[in-house]
Amino acid sequence: MRKRRSKVKRARNDTTYKARGLEKKKRERKTKAPKTRNMQTMSESEFWSFIRSALRNRTRFWKPRLEALKRARRVYNGPNKRQKWEFKCAICGNHFKQTQVEVNHIIPAGSLKSKEDLPSFVENLFCEVDNLEVVCKTCHKEHHKKQENVLQ
Repeated sequence: MRKRRSKVKRARNDTTYKARGLEKKKRERKTKAPKTRNMQTMSESEFWSFIRSALRNRTRFWKPRLEALKRARRVYNGPNKRQKWEFKCAICGNHFKQTQVEVNHIIPAGSLKSKEDLPSFVENLFCEVDNLEVVCKTCHKEHHKKQENVLQ
């Protein structure tokens, strides 16, 4: 039979840690934003992020968005028999399957960080088909990087 080790923790002497240079460092903590929304469970930024996410989620069913996809598609004639459509990127001009394209706003929807931003954000987010374009994921990423550099 094996002997079980006792689970008694040894008391460590603070001087030995100091002598070894292993003093515990105090962590600098960031001050947390006060939780003022949703029964004091959300900060202001968490609340506006929640609203922004919910609104963006609803654009999936916006008819002009679906029309933009419809205008950019063509029948797929490749070897994959399950794929019915392929979509043309408005920037590079190549064709991709639907999982590799995104619908981009030509005029950006903007930011939503306060109630003053809400009307313009909703107006720009739920726009008509003439403000939407279908782009591949790589072109979309590069496009937004360029926009961020211009703003900075």
